[in-house]
Order: sequence, then C-alpha cells, then structure tokens
Amino acid sequence: MNYLVTFVVSFLFFAQLSTAQTSKVAIADSLSVTSSSVKDVLEPDSLKHAKVQTELNEVVVEGNRTYYKGDTQVIIPGKEQIATSGSAFDLLKKLPLFSIQINDAMRQITSILPGQVQVRINHIIANKDDLANLNVENVKKVEYIQNPGMRYGDNVAVVIDLIMSKRTQGLTLGTNMTDAATASYGNNDYSASLIKGNSELSLSYSLGFENFNKIKTNEHKSYLMPDNSVEEVSYTGLPSTNRTFTHNIQLKYNLSVLDKYVFQVQLYTGIKRNPKQESSQIIEEAGQTSRKIQSNIKDEYTSPALDLYYQISLPQKQQLIFNAVGTYRSSNYDYQYTDDDYKLKTHTDGKKYSLISEAIYEKEMEKFTFTSGLKSDQSYTDNTYNSSDTSVASMHNNNIYAYLQLSGKWKKFNYRLATGINYQYYSQNDASYEHWSFRPELSLNYAINQRFRVNYNFILRPVLPSLNSLNDAEVQKNEREINTGNANLKPFQTISNAINLTYSRNRINAQMGATYMYCKNAIMGTVTRRINDDGDVYYIYGVDNHRSMNQLNVQSDVRYEIIPKKLVLSGYGCVNLFYCNGNTFEIHKSHYYGELMLESYIGKLYLSGGMSNRYITLFAETAWYDAYSNFVNATYNWGNIQIGVRWDYPFQKNGNIPRERLTNQWVQSTTETINPDESNRLLLTFVWRWHTGQKSKAKDKILENKDSGSGILKNR
Repeated sequence: MNYLVTFVVSFLFFAQLSTAQTSKVAIADSLSVTSSSVKDVLEPDSLKHAKVQTELNEVVVEGNRTYYKGDTQVIIPGKEQIATSGSAFDLLKKLPLFSIQINDAMRQITSILPGQVQVRINHIIANKDDLANLNVENVKKVEYIQNPGMRYGDNVAVVIDLIMSKRTQGLTLGTNMTDAATASYGNNDYSASLIKGNSELSLSYSLGFENFNKIKTNEHKSYLMPDNSVEEVSYTGLPSTNRTFTHNIQLKYNLSVLDKYVFQVQLYTGIKRNPKQESSQIIEEAGQTSRKIQSNIKDEYTSPALDLYYQISLPQKQQLIFNAVGTYRSSNYDYQYTDDDYKLKTHTDGKKYSLISEAIYEKEMEKFTFTSGLKSDQSYTDNTYNSSDTSVASMHNNNIYAYLQLSGKWKKFNYRLATGINYQYYSQNDASYEHWSFRPELSLNYAINQRFRVNYNFILRPVLPSLNSLNDAEVQKNEREINTGNANLKPFQTISNAINLTYSRNRINAQMGATYMYCKNAIMGTVTRRINDDGDVYYIYGVDNHRSMNQLNVQSDVRYEIIPKKLVLSGYGCVNLFYCNGNTFEIHKSHYYGELMLESYIGKLYLSGGMSNRYITLFAETAWYDAYSNFVNATYNWGNIQIGVRWDYPFQKNGNIPRERLTNQWVQSTTETINPDESNRLLLTFVWRWHTGQKSKAKDKILENKDSGSGILKNR
C-alpha cells in the first residue's frame, strides 16, 4: 500500500504539472558539441532578473536552475545552498540529484539504482577526502548523468561532476572535522595548497577512527547433517570491540595552461590499521552445555601509489589524454578463533603490484563528437596463507579494453552510440584462461517539451571476477565452516535497459524511471556440504557461475520548494524485484523502500531532518537488510567557519541494526549486529578555510585510475 501511495502521488504531480502554463525556453539546434566546447555563461547571480541563457544544443527553462545538455543534467547551486554548505557532501545533498543517498556526516554517497556512484571534480574522479576539503564557493555548476556508459568505467550507475569556475592564487589552508560526542568516532581532514601562476602544489591528510566497545552479534544457524537431521546452533552476542584507524596522505603538483595542456603528478598513500575486531558469543547447541566462543581479526595494509597524467589540446578541436598509475599494496591479515579446546589461527601475507594505464583521443566535429579510448589494467598478486599448512596463491591478471564512441544530435534526439572490445587474461599458479567480450551501448534523449524529457539507455558489459573470488585457497572460519574462492570462474555479461521521465520547473523537480538488469551466468555465492573420509562435516562458502541474476527497479523522486529558497520537501520511493536463478535454487523477492527529507534555509542557518525504512538487497541465497534511518541536522556558517550538529538514530536504543539472512539447502542462518554506540549518536562538525590572494581560471585532469584491491581471501 505504501508504494502505491508513493507512485500515485508522483503521477499526480506529473499530471498536474503537464497541464500547467508553459514557460519560455531557449533551444539552440544549430550545432551539437560536447561540454569541453560549451562556453559557461551561467552564473547564479544571473538567475535573479534575467532569463538563463546557454549556447548550443541545450534546453533551459527560464528562471530554473536546472537544464540539460544531451544526457547530462546541469544544476546551478543557489546562493542559499552555497552559503550554508561546508563541503561537497554538504552541498550535493541540497541539490535535486535523483536516485542517490548522501550522508554528509559519514561522507558516503550511494546509489539506489544497481551500480556505484562516481563523483568527479573538474572531470577528475574524486575520493571522499577531496570532497571533504572542497571549497564550495568555487563550485560553478554540477553535472549529473544516470547510466553514463563505458567512458566512465564498469558498474557505474551515476556520475556527479562538480565544475569549478576559479581557484585562488596564493595560500589556502583548511580543515573539516566530524567527531562524535557520544562515542569514539571521527573523520578529520586537513589540507593546504599553494597556487602561483599556472602551478599548484597541494598536500592533504585525513584521519578516520572508530573504537566501538559494545557491539553484539546474534546468530542462529541450522545445519542439515548427512543423516538428514538438523542441528540448531544459537549464538548470543557479548559486548565486543571494533577498533579501526585509517590514514590517507596525498601530495599533488599540477601545471596547467588553459586550453593548451595539463600535467599532473600525484603521490598518495593509504594506511589502514584494524588492530582489534573481536566477536564474543555464548553458543548453545542441543545436548551440549553452553560455552563461550571468541574470534578476533587483525587487518592492516599500506598502499603507496604514483599517478602521472598529461592532457594536451590539439588544433582542429582535438584532445589527447594519457594517464598511468602504479600501485603497491602490502597486506597482513590475522584471524583467531577459540572454542573451548578447539583453536584456529591463520595468518596471511599479501603483496600486490599493479599498473593501470589509459589513453583517450577526442575530436569535436560539426555534427558529432568522436571519442576513442584504450585502457590496460595489469596486476601481479602473491598471497601466502599460513594455518595448519602453508599455501601460496600467485595470480596474474591482465584486462585490456578498447572502445569507440559517437555522440551528437539528430533531429529532436540527443544520442550516444559506443562499441568496445574487452580482453581478460587470468592465471593462478598452473591454471589460466582468456576471455574476449563485445560491449555495445546506446543512449537516446528526447525533449518532449520544455519541461518533460525522456531518456533510454541500453548497456551490455562484461563483469569480471574479483581477485579474491578467483583465489581458490581455503580459509577455515570455525570448526564447521570454510571460506574459499574459485579459480574456474568466468566473466559474465550484464544487459541493462533503463528508461526515465524527468520534469523540471522552477520549484519542482521530479523523476520516474525503471531499470531492468539481466545477468546471465552471474557470479554469486554458493554453499555446499563436504564430508571427509574421517566423517568430519564441513560447509563450504564459495562462489560459482550460476544460471542468471535479474533485477527490476522502479522508482520515483519528487523535490518541491514549499517556500522558494526557504523550505524544501523531498521524497523518494522505489520497488525492487529480485530474481536469483542459481544452479540449485530459485529465489524471488520484492521490496519497497521510501525516504522523506525536509530542509529549511534561514539566513546562514540550515536545518534538515529525514527518515527512511530498511533497504533490502538480495544476491543469490543471501538477503541483506539495512537499518531504519532517521536524523536531525543543523549547521551555521559564519565567515569562513561552519559549525554543525547532527543527531542520528534518535530514541533508537540499539542504533543501527543491520541483518543478514541465508536460505540454503544445507545451511539456514540469520545474523544481526547491534551497536549501542550508534544509538542517539551526536556528531559535531567544524569546518574552517582560510586563503589569501586572487582567483584565476583552473583546469584539471579529466580522468583518474586507482587500484585498491588486495585479492586476499578472508575468514569473514
């Protein structure tokens, strides 16, 4: 009933708006160009009294801060949004960006649609530290693309690109700190940059930490034994500790001459220390006395990388881009499990070397833009597993991808047509395989009128096995369960069809859409039972290529300014239908999700509050139930300082309680994690930025590649 209400309300919005009085639009049909050649003439101040103007192939609603360039939605932040924002996360959550969730306090951006969110700054893929340190005063516009295609990588549902108009000559210092007053938790960033002429030198450091001491994990498992009897095992969680520290250091030098070239060298190091991740439980089994079990994980890595980038503009509207990233990753993983007289201890050492390189050529012609690219990703991984015996997994992975793309305008349609070829080679010890795949893509955009637009996307892409999935070493979790990978996994194809209808007019932005994904031979989890010669029974948690995995997502967004620039109500609702067709099982599941948020702008004071129900994901035989969420937030900006307070999970005694449920022919299990440290969590925010000097034009690199995988198979 709830989702019917949501969609009826959305349809009523569309029906009412479609009959309203139309406003003037500016449509330029003479030429079709890409964003690199469109002159940015939009400024927030110009929206006060004059009609918004754009050049070349853009559809703009007069007086509206949202317009379109082909398949890209362009949003110009308002003065009230800039004035009350302290970071990119803070700004983005205030914009009409559909199908995503933004938690500025946790520095997270996730997609409701299948796939990931990719955020860029001046076309650069940005990490959360870049977004936390961003000076939002220099944000000119935000470009938003759903289903962006192969140019932006694999499994990307949404691309958000913050376009900066100017940068400050001289010295800039800043900090962005978020710390909990009710628990040991924090994310703190510190940055400094020096800009002189065409050169910029910047240094940033971020520290993240959490130290929770009251985490409880409750589990119930049912094991089917060889004699068809069922063993029931209950685990009651005891207060346990999870302590984690992360450090990220980034040093960057950028030399750029506008409309000529960009050269950038970047050094960065990521360090993680997870010295204690324990779980203590009381275990109860039929016919046995209750007893205490305990497990502890120590997980750490150090990952330095070097990133070289060069971009040059050539005559006749041509452009070349080169990028190479070399990464080394050293990992250590320890696991201990104690159950009365049964003890298990494993240690893993991991070394990984990778080189990611990419070249892109682009030429802008009179009626379309031609783009071609070649990307190579090579890695060598050596993981040594030490437990009762020692095993070594040596893996070599080579993934090469080439594509051609045409984008332009034909009659009333904007289009993007691309085709690509993907080659993957993988070897582990003595086993190896090669795989070729074809990758076509099509995107069509049609402006029904000045307010309504419809968009269709078709994507066929290969999904490659992850290194830890391909690792066939066996890692024992407890006396019954073993985790393993599968060196015989093969890439599979994903076919995605998506259609969206959007509406934009002054105080209202709305969207309705549907996405259907079909994954043949999808790589999904599997649980099997193994009986050794001595009669010992083990349950093996592994992965395999299954028959198919299908998902249908139908969703609707509405954002309405109740009082223009003062009071905003946003709502989102979706229905997810999952169809998992495994080799030995078939599971179908439907799920409704909804969220509401209310925002208020009172001068430099910003108030907001929101709530949402659980988001459920099904993959193979496992369903993940996210937590119910609600919050109240307030920030105040004074000069170059922002202070804020956020109250998460108010009046929720146990805070965030995610659940996981496995339905398998051999094992049935339910797991829930309770963390009272997150209940009634109070987060305090302090943002400060100081700069001196003048502002100048800026140009940054357009792409970024980074390797963050270890390939280690873990006990959990």
